[in-house]
Amino acid sequence: MPDPQKGNDGAMSRAITDEEGRYTLIFTGDGSTPGAVVGWHCVTLEDLASENFRGAGKPPAPRVGGVYMDPSHTPLKFEVVEGEQTIDLKVVGK
Repeated sequence: MPDPQKGNDGAMSRAITDEEGRYTLIFTGDGSTPGAVVGWHCVTLEDLASENFRGAGKPPAPRVGGVYMDPSHTPLKFEVVEGEQTIDLKVVGK
């Protein structure tokens, strides 16, 4: 999500990783336009397997720590620049 503390207030983007952890950002507005607005962003992570659990019993514990789910505490902050860009997310522990 754009980081308003660093002057970025554009549209949000999201992605779902594949089996190898690769992803492509898509603007959330129309859900089909690839990319992200230029500027600084705070990146949050969600574990869809845990959040979307609908089975009996207790849902599985999230595979990512709570710090990565909270936009005000996530250590994942990156600047998106003009043009194509690759950003590798390094996640440590739970």
